Amino acid sequence: MRSNLRNFLARRVDKSKNRAAKNFVEVECDSITLYAQRVSEIIPKSESDYRSSGFVLKSSVERCLQLISDKQINILYALYSGTLRINGDYEALLRSSKFFDSALLQKVKSRKSLRNNLVHNYVEGEFDSEVFEHASDLSDVAEFVARAKELSDSRR
Repeated sequence: MRSNLRNFLARRVDKSKNRAAKNFVEVECDSITLYAQRVSEIIPKSESDYRSSGFVLKSSVERCLQLISDKQINILYALYSGTLRINGDYEALLRSSKFFDSALLQKVKSRKSLRNNLVHNYVEGEFDSEVFEHASDLSDVAEFVARAKELSDSRR
């Protein structure tokens, strides 16, 4: 009798954790979509226009790209927690991610690298070309969000 109750409670806890992870993934995906939309609304049409843009526009684009990257990594950790043994390194996470296309994961990795450069090695204008390149083509973001939601739904 006690083992039945214990099993029942364990299943309830597992369902609750899955529901919380699903909600987390949905909220993070919605945030990614919002940041991508903001970037697409403000990014100039040419790299030269971006380079000559003011501090406020560049900072806004860079910050949105940083947040997209942070949230993508958060989502990957949430989706893979409990299913893979990963030692906290996002590189290991990306290598272990079997449910996302390798080209898509390469874009995530590239954006994460840009994010790290912007946060830790920032010299104004040093990464303008790379920022413009990422900001001009956010097609992978929609693909990532769709796949993350699909995976999250399947883990119910």
